[in-house]
Amino acid sequence: MANLSEAAVRAIGGDTLLTRVGCLYHDIGKLLNPEFYAENRHLYPESETFRNLDPYQSAQMIIRHVSDGIAMARDWRLPEKVIHFIPEHHGTTTIQYFYHKALENHRRGDRIPQRRDFQYPGPRPQSRETAVVMLADSVEAASRALEGASPADFAAVIDRIIQNKIAEEQLHEAPLTLGDLAQVRKAFLEVLVGTYHERPQYPTREQTRALEVSVHADAKRSSGVRTRKKKEQKLPRLID
Repeated sequence: MANLSEAAVRAIGGDTLLTRVGCLYHDIGKLLNPEFYAENRHLYPESETFRNLDPYQSAQMIIRHVSDGIAMARDWRLPEKVIHFIPEHHGTTTIQYFYHKALENHRRGDRIPQRRDFQYPGPRPQSRETAVVMLADSVEAASRALEGASPADFAAVIDRIIQNKIAEEQLHEAPLTLGDLAQVRKAFLEVLVGTYHERPQYPTREQTRALEVSVHADAKRSSGVRTRKKKEQKLPRLID
């Protein structure tokens, strides 16, 4: 995410060092409940915390990492311009997964869910740097779900995410122009294609060993055939 953000901010003439530092601290609030987040599940395979909460509680747990992160950052006396990345990279976006689950539950008799209960508190991105990090965060997550993706696939993901953020009015307060967004899109695509380019399927050690044995066996047989032919050529002709 930091690589995506830094490349895009460089392309639009923003502060690349601030952006990279902001990326390093943007989700520090997750440190207080690490087992709850999907990216850490492999570290806590037996944790059932995330299974025992309903969609409302789950959304509030996720939203809480923003306020927790801000409090931690201020305790550690991080500069305010770095702290801004913590809430602004989420803006007032909706936690779509749990909002969708709450809507599904309503069909089974639960209360009607209100979107505001599943939205981050904001503010929306106020700078080019925090706006780019918001986009990069979503692009990075979406790109990991693609396997064997082509440049066209990556471009489609980037376009979809930019349009979604615009539709949610998340970029309305950031000083980004349409020209800036075009440069951001181009930079994102270059980083993704460079990072996830198609690689050759390397053979295993066992496959190489089996092929090695086969080649030597073929060479030995060929050598034996050549030796027999030479001997046959040296035999005197018998005249009837």
